[in-house]
Amino acid sequence: MLKSDWNFCKEKALQLLLKQESLSFPVEPQRLNTGLSIYFDSIQGYCHTVGLPVSVFCNVQMLQDGCTIFSKDHSFYLILYNEWDKSQYRRRFTLAHELGHILLSHCNDNANSEKLANQFASHLLLPRAALSYIKQRVPFPVLTQLVPFFGVSVTALHYAWKDASLSGLSSPYEIQLIQKIHSSLDTLISHLSEPIVSPD
Repeated sequence: MLKSDWNFCKEKALQLLLKQESLSFPVEPQRLNTGLSIYFDSIQGYCHTVGLPVSVFCNVQMLQDGCTIFSKDHSFYLILYNEWDKSQYRRRFTLAHELGHILLSHCNDNANSEKLANQFASHLLLPRAALSYIKQRVPFPVLTQLVPFFGVSVTALHYAWKDASLSGLSSPYEIQLIQKIHSSLDTLISHLSEPIVSPD
């Protein structure tokens, strides 16, 4: 994946976050204002509505987590997720991933578009500006303490944490995002800064 592609995913995610009138964490993809007609349902709910057996719909490997159905003229989109997957973290990432396919204007699935949608989802749920802000103030937090705030798996958080810069914010979008969310980050940091006391 080219660096320019990576930056494009990052900027698209930042632009979407900045577009929100109010922003809280964890980011809930289905509640974001995209300016597009995007609807959400479970695969199981959709199958019930259209009269398809769920087994037929879910037998396709790529549909196990989620997928997007769209009209021919791209005037509306339906993002579907698998309600049998009980992990809220995985479901959140799946919805962000599918949103990435739409906002990155992907017309078909291939290895590159999947990587780009994953990058978009990672930057949407784990903005590197926010992680850099935390990292500058608490360089070595216990990452599991950040999981409830961002609402992602420890694995996703670990990857993004390594990716976050210690050198500060690198774009006007990142500066605007921190201005928008710094109070909630400062509250989080105040808890991270406290020593962790092990139970007796």
